[in-house]
Amino acid sequence: MHIRSWIAVLVGTLALPLAASAAEPRLRVDIVGENGGQVHLDLSASWLKSWLEFADIDCKADVDPATRAMATSLASQGEGGVYEFDQRDGDHVVARRARGELRLEVRGSDRDRSVVEFPWPLAECWLLGREPQEGVGRALTRDGFHVRIDSHDGEERVRLSLD
Repeated sequence: MHIRSWIAVLVGTLALPLAASAAEPRLRVDIVGENGGQVHLDLSASWLKSWLEFADIDCKADVDPATRAMATSLASQGEGGVYEFDQRDGDHVVARRARGELRLEVRGSDRDRSVVEFPWPLAECWLLGREPQEGVGRALTRDGFHVRIDSHDGEERVRLSLD
């Protein structure tokens, strides 16, 4: 699966990978359009923690070979691992595994830049098909986490975060 497709998957399934920290979790959405139009939302997401703990999340790795190689390398490197590769469309991807998260930074030749951050247990599930022993939902809600999507193409900016 293409990295930009991962952004779409994360946006489309934000109801699944959401969790809580000690404070009330918040879902924030900021969209700034090329003509100056703006949308800003700041919503409570506390009800999602209970739902997520018992959600049945199926871990299937339906990814392209480059993405699978990245995930496999980062899994074997462990914390602090870094992996870089170029996608077929010319985008350059830098993937880092740190603080229990996967951070993907994608730079296109046309000034596009996207950053996606999400918990490593979710990355293992989606990219490698590995499910944590206690299940994905409980692994994600155990310590709290954040999901961040930040995409900027020179004209429009989309920023989603869950803390």
